Amino acid sequence: RMGVFSGLRPGESPLKESDAAAPIVRLPRVGFQAGEWHHLVVSWDHFETGKNDAIAQFFVDGKLIGELKNHDIAMRWEIEKTGIYLAVNFIGFMDEVAIFRRRLSHPEIKYLYDNPQYLHDSQPRNRPK
Repeated sequence: RMGVFSGLRPGESPLKESDAAAPIVRLPRVGFQAGEWHHLVVSWDHFETGKNDAIAQFFVDGKLIGELKNHDIAMRWEIEKTGIYLAVNFIGFMDEVAIFRRRLSHPEIKYLYDNPQYLHDSQPRNRPK
């Protein structure tokens, strides 16, 4: 199971994942196989605004798989208590984890997929905007 979902407001009960109104981006079965390399990206913007303008996108191998937009989405985190949990219940290997301070564009995500060495280059150039 892979997905992107919003935090809860105080006193709010979670929706079931099967509920069509649940603010979640679901990754369809992609048939990952042992020994294959895949590039996964979660990108979001406009969280915590109090408006229905948030966007969360999920990319696999440079392709947009799903998105959630036009919702009031928030992580509801206290920065001092925030943790990043990667690969909960994941069995396999993970490499090259990167966290950016802004939302990446689809061309940037595609570029990183097509050029996995980019994050290692000491003099990166020709990156898309």
